[in-house]
Order: sequence, then structure tokens, then C-alpha cells
Amino acid sequence: MAEVATPRHFTVNYAEKSLRDIETTESILNKMKRISIFKGSHAVNHLMSKKGLLASEAKEVMSILLDNHYIVRVRPVDDQHILDISYEFNINHEYIWIKEGSKTAMYLLSMAVFLAALILAMFPIWPRSVKMATGYLFYAMIGIVIFLISITIIRAVIYLAVLLVCRRSFWLFPNLYAECGILESFVPLYGWDEEIDEEPELQEKKNK
Repeated sequence: MAEVATPRHFTVNYAEKSLRDIETTESILNKMKRISIFKGSHAVNHLMSKKGLLASEAKEVMSILLDNHYIVRVRPVDDQHILDISYEFNINHEYIWIKEGSKTAMYLLSMAVFLAALILAMFPIWPRSVKMATGYLFYAMIGIVIFLISITIIRAVIYLAVLLVCRRSFWLFPNLYAECGILESFVPLYGWDEEIDEEPELQEKKNK
């Protein structure tokens, strides 16, 4: 005898988290506010493909969000959208979020910026040893930047000079800007590329 599938029940928090990362398009609401809209069919497909829900379950999630005023239906008018209040979900309609998502990350970032500004503002009362260490670190960072700029200029000059004389590409520190570790960026010291072929006309003259 076939087993009967147990219906799943979804909470508002689960419904919100499941749909928050859906792709949206930009529009204007009532010629005043910029909004991000998504279509009902896209929401169902998103919940089915990304969250593994059945079509009926995805529609239930959307109904939960509508009933709890997390999203609201809108409809296009000319080049904008206006509210079209309805609590019945339809895959052919468009929706927007009216309840903002979690701001934890924004609060943490704001707190970090505030603490950094506070620490810098208290610089005059820092211990002398901390001030000196900070100064050395600052000058070290400037030195590294100047060193990298100088190496880049020297590499370019040498590359052009060798290219004009030898018709070959020569690189000083060829891995300098490659995706590798710091030490690997300076190994090997130099490298050659393939010899550049001469123009066909010059080759024909030499052959003659």
C-alpha cells in the first residue's frame, strides 16, 4: 500500500529566508520610490530549484508571505508600477517586498566603523609605544606601495626595450601580479615569452 506524503508546514521565517535571495528587476512605485520586483512564476521556480519544494509547497510559501504582509502585489502602469492589493497568489502577477530583511550585517558594519572612528579620535591619548608602532606600520605600508609602483614601471621599461631590440617578450618577476602567494610572486626572477613573428612582408624580403 502506497505511503501518503505528509503535508509540510512552513513558518513565516522559513518562507522569508527561502525567497530573500531571488533575483529581481528595478522599477518605480507611484513615480516616487525605486523598488525591486519579481514575478510569481519566477518565485515558484526559485523555490522549486533552489529549495527543493514542490509546486504546491512553493505556492503555499508565497501565500504565507502575502498573508503576513511580507510581500504585496503590484501591477505595471506605463513605465512604472502601482500597488494592487490582493491576498490570492497568482504566478502571472508581480510582487515586491514590503518588509525589510535582517539588518544584522549592516548593524555590525556600522558598529565596526564607529569603533574605528572612536579609536582614531582617541589617538592623542594613545600610549607613546602604540603611537610609534602605528607610525612604523604606516610608513611600512607606504614603502610597500612605492616599491610595487617602482617595480611595475621598471618591468614596463625593460619589457619595451627588449621587445624593440630582440623581438621577444621579457618579463621581470613574471608572476608579480599572478594569483599566487607573496613569495611565489617573485619567483622566478625573470621569464621569456615566445618569439614574436615578423611581418610577412619582412620575411619575404629576407627569403629573397
